Amino acid sequence: MILVFLSSGLFLGWSLGANDAANVFGSAVGSKMISFRKAVIVLSIFVILGAVFQGSGASHTLGKLGAVNAIAGSFTVALAAALTVFVMTKYKLPVSTSQAIVGAIIGWNMYSGSETDFNSLTTIVTTWVVCPILSAIFAVLLHLLIKFLINKSKIHLIKLDKYLRIGLLVVGAFGSFSLGANNIANVMGVFVTAVAPKHVLDLGLFTLNGTQQLFLIGGVAIAIGAITYSRKIMQTVGNNILQLSSESALVVVLAHALVLFVFSSQSLQGFLVSLGLPKIPLVPVSSSQAIVGAILGVGLLKQAREIKFNVIGGIATGWVTTPIMAGIISFFALFIVSNVFNLEVSQSDSSSLTNSPKQHNAIITKNDSAVLLKDSIDIIVVQDNDTVNPVLQIIKSNNIPKKTQDTHQSNTDFHGNEMISQNEDSVSFGNRFLFVIGGIVALIIMALILYYYKRKAREDKELQEKTEQIEESQKAYIESELKNTKILNESLESELEFQRRELTNLALNLVNKNEFLENVKNLVKEIKSTSEVKEKEKLIDKLLNQINQSMNIDKDRKTFYLHVEDTYDDFFVKLEQNFPTLTRKEKQLAALLRLNLSSKEIAHLQNISPKSVEMNRYRLRQKMNLEQGENLTEYINKI
Repeated sequence: MILVFLSSGLFLGWSLGANDAANVFGSAVGSKMISFRKAVIVLSIFVILGAVFQGSGASHTLGKLGAVNAIAGSFTVALAAALTVFVMTKYKLPVSTSQAIVGAIIGWNMYSGSETDFNSLTTIVTTWVVCPILSAIFAVLLHLLIKFLINKSKIHLIKLDKYLRIGLLVVGAFGSFSLGANNIANVMGVFVTAVAPKHVLDLGLFTLNGTQQLFLIGGVAIAIGAITYSRKIMQTVGNNILQLSSESALVVVLAHALVLFVFSSQSLQGFLVSLGLPKIPLVPVSSSQAIVGAILGVGLLKQAREIKFNVIGGIATGWVTTPIMAGIISFFALFIVSNVFNLEVSQSDSSSLTNSPKQHNAIITKNDSAVLLKDSIDIIVVQDNDTVNPVLQIIKSNNIPKKTQDTHQSNTDFHGNEMISQNEDSVSFGNRFLFVIGGIVALIIMALILYYYKRKAREDKELQEKTEQIEESQKAYIESELKNTKILNESLESELEFQRRELTNLALNLVNKNEFLENVKNLVKEIKSTSEVKEKEKLIDKLLNQINQSMNIDKDRKTFYLHVEDTYDDFFVKLEQNFPTLTRKEKQLAALLRLNLSSKEIAHLQNISPKSVEMNRYRLRQKMNLEQGENLTEYINKI
């Protein structure tokens, strides 16, 4: 049954381990300086050690703020803090378990009518302000020291990387110890008064008192949270406020660990007091606040311009709203648990009136004789029944309020005067009524804040979607432009190739013409040198035939292509529609293939080599996107 009531605290511990583990090892794991497995093993061991052996100091301060003395109340307070952390995390609002548990305890004080120790509250709130400032100071000093040592030693980068890995592991262990020592009070502090075992657990080498046994369970819950759910957070942590180098990450984690250690170490507190220095308050502080302060310290030292102050503003808003929200949830949750489930969330003084004389003396009446009689009754109660004065027994039976007596009679003294407790009940009721009204107003404000952040998140999401759409459109446009440019380049290349082939053909024609003219020249010389008339006439006829043959070849070629274009006019239109990038020569080649001419015949017609025809066929296949094995001539005949 106790484990059921402890479940809310264990859930809070699990959440703490899942989220705050990234504050210790997030940068190291995210940058792959340390493996997740190694980081989580070190964290689990040292967070439990810190919780067990140094967690009582901060827990004592929470106990002074409000000692939750009923197990159902402890369960409800821890549950209220856990729900606050869950809700604010869901809406991506910055949250601190330290502030959530403090707000929930104050909510219990308001509901139960217990007095809030404002000295403790002032101390706690002051440390919330001092924590990030002190962390920033530590970070600046440590960063300057490490930079000085690195520059002074002139260490090689490979060795520096090795030392940084070891340093991150050692500092992470110290940070884990400090996290467990300081934040275990947030997890199990409210259960100490109501649940802590009374016996001491002897483990041979050391013993654990009841509080330490409770903290051991809480430490295990934190470790389980780190093992089961912190991997994704560690690997994706990107330092939303400022990008950090390995040296800066080491400084930030060490500064964060020192701050948590300072506000949780009883030994350090005792040492400073022995030196005559002021006593450091032992208070649970926010791990996130310490990290943020350290990062800001490093960023301001580097004069970094990329510090995201809007993120800092959101964090500050979360720090303010967290305790308020936790207090409201705690108050109404206690009301539901007490009135709906009929569970005792606080132990009232009247329920133990005869058990503790000290509690009796807390009740003040207007009549001194009533006080004397009350003290006498206290003495009589603890005596043996056989030795009780019968007269005083009669007085006691006639004057002690009974459950069957009416309310007015139970609140009057021997003179008929009403006791101050009635006035205190009225004042307490008034305070509760005011707190309910204030709680409703605060809930409305919180709802508006949540609505604002939800709306902002939705707007950011819509803006991101629009940005992605614009980027996709731009990407598609660029791809289209690249495709068109590629086609244009191919067309230009084809045109250049066509012109090159034309020049080649022209050169071949010139060669043929030169050969023809050379033959003509030789025939003319031969005619000139021949004296016989018949021989001259024969040579002249031969010359005329060669001239006519040369003229007819060019004329026939032109006539042939004109005839092909006229005959296959629709074919050329379809070629232009389906394959707009084809050149005139490629269209002519397609027409010749449609006539089922061989490459050799086409070569003769175009006055080129058969090898050139084959290369032209290959380029035509590419432009028509033919698959391997598909016949080009058959495909062209289907067009």
